[in-house]
Amino acid sequence: MLTFVRRTFVAAGALVAFALPSSVQAQKALVYCPVGIDATGCNVVVTALAGPYLAVDRGFDGSGGTLDLRTIDLTQYSVFVVPSLADDGAVTPYAFLRDAAVVSHLKAALIGGVAVYSGSPDIGSSSRTEKNTLIQNLAAWARSGAATAGGPGLVALLDASTNAGARYDWLRAITPLQAASDPAIQTYSSLRRLTPRADTLLSALGTALAYSGMAMYGIQLPAGSAGAWLDAVGQTGTEVGGQVVLVTLNGGNTSTAVIATDKDDYAPGQTVTITGSGWQPGETVQITLHEDPMQHADRVLTAVADGNGVFVNTEFAPEEHDLDVRFVVTAVGQSSGMRAQTTFTDGHKVTVYRESTHTSEVETYARGATVYAKAEGLNTGRSYRFQVVDPSGTAVVTGACFTGVATNTHSHATTSTSPVSTGTPWKYQIREYSSAANCTNDNSPSISDDSFYLAAATTYSSSALTTQQSVFGAGGTAYVTVRGVNDK
Repeated sequence: MLTFVRRTFVAAGALVAFALPSSVQAQKALVYCPVGIDATGCNVVVTALAGPYLAVDRGFDGSGGTLDLRTIDLTQYSVFVVPSLADDGAVTPYAFLRDAAVVSHLKAALIGGVAVYSGSPDIGSSSRTEKNTLIQNLAAWARSGAATAGGPGLVALLDASTNAGARYDWLRAITPLQAASDPAIQTYSSLRRLTPRADTLLSALGTALAYSGMAMYGIQLPAGSAGAWLDAVGQTGTEVGGQVVLVTLNGGNTSTAVIATDKDDYAPGQTVTITGSGWQPGETVQITLHEDPMQHADRVLTAVADGNGVFVNTEFAPEEHDLDVRFVVTAVGQSSGMRAQTTFTDGHKVTVYRESTHTSEVETYARGATVYAKAEGLNTGRSYRFQVVDPSGTAVVTGACFTGVATNTHSHATTSTSPVSTGTPWKYQIREYSSAANCTNDNSPSISDDSFYLAAATTYSSSALTTQQSVFGAGGTAYVTVRGVNDK
């Protein structure tokens, strides 16, 4: 089992705190404070907001001096802040936010602005001035539309739960923002701002906020999310594009427009299928592809929504020099003015399959199965090798060096004693080297991988699962139990 460890980050210099307009000084804030789980993070947020607000209350189940989120009048608050927490199986601080009564109450009330920040400014004592400023900025923006929307806004900090697939599920239940976590672990000490909104949220009196470990992981919109703004990405300082770390949604959002892609990541040459729904029937939608880091000027595509407000565009495929670039896609309806965003990357050069024909992409395998990998979009002027890494991070297979091909395949036969996956997957990697022939000058972090999970399977002769059997005659039925895979 993985346990989320809160880190203390190194300071990067003090900045002046963000000054809130006097017109909102009297508004109240509510902070999610699960009793007995994370008092430190809760206290930090309360302290950061205590100056700008007349009052800051703590919300949970009514115990330990908290107010009960199931019954409290939420209209007295202008913002609800959820600190950075982590479910790990044994401790589940987000569980109360999934309670049916809490979900119903919050969903009806939280109609102000929503800001999701993939960082933990409530953690650690270093860079405290900058972190407090960031918390205040996010809260100030989320509450700025409370009066107009008729309900409080929401600030959600990093969900670092062990199960990446469950991160932000509580957020999706109580807001229209369909955010999910990018499972890749990246840490950023500075951010690239994509919108004027981000200039305000990520600055102190015009000076960009920056400190060690400012953001980590990333935020995805796998199915799109109407009205969402992708405001900032992590700044890597390399040719690799950063993850989206700040997403906002305007208070009282009424947009129905959604845009999405059929994959989160593409190999060079693969067609990107962009779909839209909820647009004005018959309107032209302008689609802008912005790169991070920028290799080209923005690309502009167009699509026309059909009678149901739906469109499909397949005009774009990333090129070889787009490797490791993140594309931020913005669609704007030319008649309705509605706006939608999503993101994808060009960096996924290896995919795992169930069979040697490379037809069925499968994520979970039984111990003893063979996993087949196919790498595409390789640079014929560089050398590569395949590598298989187990959940502990140990490379159990390192393939032979090869070069001069754009596509290559590899396979790995697992055994009955191969370690099973729990919360951490196996990885099938393709490592790139800048040399043309002999796999020297490792181009890290130019390593593409695909994750897979390995489960322990036991076969039985009957559905009672009492008698194990490993050999079955033609037409026989095998009953199988699988263990060792976390929510897969």
